[in-house]
Amino acid sequence: MNESGRQKRNAYMRDYLREKARRFKEAGLCGTCGSQPVPGRKMCQACLEKMAARRKRWKDRGICRECKKAPIREPGAMTCEACALANRDYLRDLSRRRAEAGRCKQCGKEPRPGRKLCGECHEVRRRSTLKVKLEVMEKYGGARCNCCGESELLFLQMDHLNGNGNQHRKQEKIVTMFRWLKKKGFPPGFQVLCANCNYGKRMTGGECPHRLNTKDS
Repeated sequence: MNESGRQKRNAYMRDYLREKARRFKEAGLCGTCGSQPVPGRKMCQACLEKMAARRKRWKDRGICRECKKAPIREPGAMTCEACALANRDYLRDLSRRRAEAGRCKQCGKEPRPGRKLCGECHEVRRRSTLKVKLEVMEKYGGARCNCCGESELLFLQMDHLNGNGNQHRKQEKIVTMFRWLKKKGFPPGFQVLCANCNYGKRMTGGECPHRLNTKDS
């Protein structure tokens, strides 16, 4: 079979498998084999285990899990540079189209009143953000303020020890500091502070009022 014939055959098989998966999903079955899926998932237990094993093999070999050919773009990543860019552009366009249609940006369902996400997607994002926040703070001494000892998670933030936070965020185009720190491997030069101590440090030019008062006394 020549190259043109192989391409046509591959295109036919892709269309056939996609159509079969669509029918399975519409019937509430595993999109891969048509068995009963695991509650809350779209695949059965056997297919989930096979998929996990395949992804582990690709990860161990440092191969992109999308194209299965090119090496991953950096340690810890799952895709090559080309697939990462393609996925990012596709997801951005999909999110934009869903938002324009008044649907949840993440899944396309009905969003919560006045919000861009449905209740389920909002909860998933909240749990994911909390997990990353706890993981990062644990690497920097634990979930407590390094100055006053405050332990309420809602009050805790990451502080730049040298006080150049705004400049650093603009330079690195950081959207979420906790995720950036995790991606960069928890670099030095940061600490956990509560919102009060962080603001006080900024207002006094680099020292929290708690410590200044201690020195004065």
